[in-house]
Amino acid sequence: MAKEFYKDKAFVKELSSVLPKEVFTKEGELNFPLFRGLLLKEESYRRAVEERVHPLVFQLTEEAIVKARKEEKKTCNRDGSSKYTFSFSLRCRSFCGLPMGNAPFSTDGKSGL
Repeated sequence: MAKEFYKDKAFVKELSSVLPKEVFTKEGELNFPLFRGLLLKEESYRRAVEERVHPLVFQLTEEAIVKARKEEKKTCNRDGSSKYTFSFSLRCRSFCGLPMGNAPFSTDGKSGL
């Protein structure tokens, strides 16, 4: 999800205010190999990027959850419990490269997200 922001010209321009010019191409785009190397080597730059990208990722994730919950109201179990939360948890864990077992979210539709 975060990679999509790195393609956005306005976001990349924002990053140019905190990153060295060497990680940008002549066209103003990120040179991803140099960018990744910088983030791995220099914690201060990594934090500066995280401070900008994480709130956007969290916002999009929250919007996706709200949308899914609205759509889910049409597909609840007979007892009113959710079919969605557990499968969402598994998809998130898969996306993040985490083990699929012992998902930290509730299966009753109250994940706390």
